[in-house]
Amino acid sequence: IAEFEQTKWLLKDLQFIAGQVSHIPATPQSKKLKTVIAHAGYIPPAVNNIHYAGASFHRLQAKDCSFQETIADHLDNIDLIAKKLPSLGINKTLIDVNKLYGRAQIRTSTTDHLPIIGKVPNFIDWQIDYGDLKYGKILEKDIDFATASYIEGLYIIGGLGSHGMTSAPLAGEIIASEVMGETLPLPRKTSRAVHAGRYITKAIKRGK
Repeated sequence: IAEFEQTKWLLKDLQFIAGQVSHIPATPQSKKLKTVIAHAGYIPPAVNNIHYAGASFHRLQAKDCSFQETIADHLDNIDLIAKKLPSLGINKTLIDVNKLYGRAQIRTSTTDHLPIIGKVPNFIDWQIDYGDLKYGKILEKDIDFATASYIEGLYIIGGLGSHGMTSAPLAGEIIASEVMGETLPLPRKTSRAVHAGRYITKAIKRGK
C-alpha cells in the first residue's frame, strides 16, 4: 500500500506491528488442553506435542519494517504463559530456547483500527472536490462516496491488523460487489467507516 503511487498517501494512517509466535513443546499438563486460551497472549491445544503460542508485539517505524525471530521474544512468550497459566507447567527452566523454533512477521493495522476496503479514491480530485470541508461549507455526511472520483479498476484491501482471518472474507465480498455493481453486503454507515476516502476527508477537515 505504502509503495504504490496511487495509495502511498495512506502511509501516515498505517501502523506496522511485528509479532513472533513460538513453537513450545507441550508438557504433561498442557497436553490436556482442549481449547484455545486467550490471555495477554494466546495458546492453542498442542499439535504433534507442540503449542504454536504467542504473540509478541512491537510497533515499527514505517521506514524500518524489518523484523526477525529472536530468543528474547521466545522468552517473553514463555514467561507470559508461565505467569498467566502456571497450571500448564510451561516455563523457561524446562525449555532450551536456543533450540526453539518460531515465526516472526509483520501485520499492518490502521490508526483507527478499522481495515481499508473498496475503491481507491483519486487523491487529487477528492482534495479539490471536498476542499470546502475545512470551511464547514459542506459536511462529510453529505458526500456521496458512491459517485466520488476513483481510479478506475483499482481496489484495496489492507490494514486488517490481527483480525484478518475474520474480516478478509467479508472484505473480498465487498470488492466483488463493487466490481459487479451489486448492493454492498453491509450497511452504508459501515461501508463508509472502512472506506479509504475517510482519511482524505478527515485530513481536509483538520486543515492538513
